Amino acid sequence: MNILQFIKFEDWIGEISRDKLKDVYITVYEFTEDKNGSYTIFCGLLPYEDEFIQEILKRCEWDIEIGFGHPSFWKDEKGKIHYDRFGYTFKNLPFEPLIIYRDFYGLREEYIEISEEFRLYHNLYYDSSKKEYIYIAKSGKEDTVIKIEEIGKNIKVRIKTIYLRDFLAAKSMILVRFHDHRRYLNNDLTNVVGTNSINYEEAGENFCYKITINPKSDLLLSYAKSFSRFLGKDIIQPLKEPIHDEYKSLKGENKEKYEKFIIGIDEEGNEIEFTCNPDELSNFFIKKSEAPDYLTPVYFKPEVLRKYYENPSKYSVEDSYISCGSLWEIPYGRNFLGLVHVWLGDLGNLPYEEQKHWRQYNIPPEGGIGETTYKRDILAEFVEPDEIIHIFKNEFEKFSQIWRSKMGWDLFLPLKKKMLITLKLYILLCQMILLNLNIKF
Repeated sequence: MNILQFIKFEDWIGEISRDKLKDVYITVYEFTEDKNGSYTIFCGLLPYEDEFIQEILKRCEWDIEIGFGHPSFWKDEKGKIHYDRFGYTFKNLPFEPLIIYRDFYGLREEYIEISEEFRLYHNLYYDSSKKEYIYIAKSGKEDTVIKIEEIGKNIKVRIKTIYLRDFLAAKSMILVRFHDHRRYLNNDLTNVVGTNSINYEEAGENFCYKITINPKSDLLLSYAKSFSRFLGKDIIQPLKEPIHDEYKSLKGENKEKYEKFIIGIDEEGNEIEFTCNPDELSNFFIKKSEAPDYLTPVYFKPEVLRKYYENPSKYSVEDSYISCGSLWEIPYGRNFLGLVHVWLGDLGNLPYEEQKHWRQYNIPPEGGIGETTYKRDILAEFVEPDEIIHIFKNEFEKFSQIWRSKMGWDLFLPLKKKMLITLKLYILLCQMILLNLNIKF
């Protein structure tokens, strides 16, 4: 981009007028400065109505200020005092805030606040170490929805487009972005654009902008010989309708999906598969023709557990069950071959994304179910753990409790979770090697 293109904001003309709906993220707030200028973006929510869209696109000046979103009072011509929930707007346009700038008079550090309604709508978790807001799906899968990027005093806030447009659809609103960008040059442009200031405006279906160019130094600050300003707005439209899980469930569109798993081999050596949908399985009370029982064992390579061992902050692998916070839990067992087995019906209680993970490690039945699983689940007996890691953990805790009760102090430091995970991964690796070597253990 040459100097003339730079001062004319040709890059921002392209940015404001292009279709941004397919972008992964959209910048909703920005304040950045460099030696050649400053760039500011702010935004507000406005009802998705033609009259409001037409009104805001009549002029390129901002309809709200960066301080918008704070409650305020104002007095009308008759002296009556009014209270505004979000503050002043041009022509009383019914804007709502998405971003709120918090300032404390230089006595405390200012920061950017995201609309509480937006955060609660998606139930976002704030990761303060990364300055990101995270969405956690029912499967436990995480997605970064908001990124707050700060370098010195420069700041930029970006929101994932699909989450933003889903929220807009729920509220029947649009997002209006306001732009105020300024550029300075030490080049005298009078020989290129003339001696007079230049003003031109452009408007489209979803945007408008005005560019002012001052080519002479006597009109400007002492440190620049030429100056230009880009002032404008663009609109981000909502999805046709919300895609929020609750909304789709109420519409009957959020139907559960179920994988098919290998449960046996027929006389021709072909694998027999059946859905893990609990409603299509037989059980102790209902027998369905040609449907296997809920408690049909399904077998997996031991590698199926690796994902859970390697993510201890998200998953917990305990004696006989795996869980992901309070989102889901599944019982499991191990047989003498080291294979992992799970009841077919229990697999149907997993989120579909998690079912797909298990399916890729699914193998035909071999070795039967483990003795511990049989005694616990079939005979309803209390049985001590039979896996090395859980035996070690139980004995360690028992010994520590006995020692503390006798001596009044701890012989060993508490067993840290990280140490247990390392031990679990080591044991899992050994089991995988032995299994591949066809050595029973």
